[in-house]
Amino acid sequence: MPEYTYLAVDQAGKEIKGEIVAYSAEEVQKRLGEIGLIPIDVKRKTKKGFSLFGRKKVKRRDLLTFTIQFFTVADSGVPIVRGLEEIGAQMKNPYFKKVIFDIKQRIELGESLSQALSHYPKIFPNYYLGAVKTGEESGKLTEILRDLIVFLEKQEALSAELKQAMTYPLFVTFALGGVAIFYIFIILPKVLELVTHLNQKISGPTRFLMAFTNAAKHYWYLPLIGIVLLVLTVLIARKHEKGRYYLDLIKLKMPVLGNIVLKAILARFSANLALLLRSGVEIVGAFQMLSQTIGNSVIKEGILLAMENLKGGASITEAIAGLPFTPFVLSMIAIGEETGKLEEELSKIANYYEKDVERATKQAITLLEPMMLIIFGIGAAGVFIAVLTPIYNAVSKLQ
Repeated sequence: MPEYTYLAVDQAGKEIKGEIVAYSAEEVQKRLGEIGLIPIDVKRKTKKGFSLFGRKKVKRRDLLTFTIQFFTVADSGVPIVRGLEEIGAQMKNPYFKKVIFDIKQRIELGESLSQALSHYPKIFPNYYLGAVKTGEESGKLTEILRDLIVFLEKQEALSAELKQAMTYPLFVTFALGGVAIFYIFIILPKVLELVTHLNQKISGPTRFLMAFTNAAKHYWYLPLIGIVLLVLTVLIARKHEKGRYYLDLIKLKMPVLGNIVLKAILARFSANLALLLRSGVEIVGAFQMLSQTIGNSVIKEGILLAMENLKGGASITEAIAGLPFTPFVLSMIAIGEETGKLEEELSKIANYYEKDVERATKQAITLLEPMMLIIFGIGAAGVFIAVLTPIYNAVSKLQ
């Protein structure tokens, strides 16, 4: 949504300057008039160059901070408008700060909290809006905010575990790759030059190593081109629905990591659904919201299909039978439906898989380190054999 600067005067003729987020200059003028200000000049803010750090992005951590602060405001009985003003003043994210002040202005103009938040769907997901709306209507906003805090904290921890599981193998690979590059371009050429001066018959492993280092020296740019093309392919694929689907499918099919990704999805699905049902959202609407926040196109497609099954009268267990969920999840949900304690069973599933993701991540990292070292060790052993064999033969002849 665009940002505007404005100059206005109040009823006493005092000039007031400010910034506001709105769809158009006409909306800015209308909203200023509704709060008793006479607009004199309204200008759309222009971007001053590209800044990677100035992008309009609000992270989950920012949303969690906002929710904690807003819960404190609501729980202490401070009026919402005043509370939002204080929260906005403390917010470090400059874009989120402007959004909070805009939400405050919208509430002053008569919108409800959920209506004001709904203008920013990229910041406040559907499950968040649904929970807040239910809290407003039921008079239990404080309790809903407390549930949202717990939910967001768990999701933040889950994302951190998942990122660690995904990035650690890359870190180890790059570290060992850096060592390998140092040996290939700095050490090996000098050692192999010494080997060629020994006038010994060059064995197959040594010839292969010499050919490899020679190719690496002359065609070093080919792997870089391959990496760049791979990154570009992934970035382009992420912009298209079908591309995102196949990328998400690859994530689920990856050895070891795919299992961790699926467990994280199960935890997110269960926690989200429990929160929505506890907030009073009906089941079909809850599945609609889940499809937009689950974060995996393959699972999203399955959830949308399950939603259609629910509309046709299927139970939740029957509806989600086509999803790649474990028998444990299906049986727990079936028990919840039969006993009328679905929210409780979903919370148990979420807690179990949140802990399981942490365990699986630590286990994967523990297994990965020796595996990478073994692979690197085998490569190093091959290099030593190729280099030391001709040197050993030369020394043997001298004796």
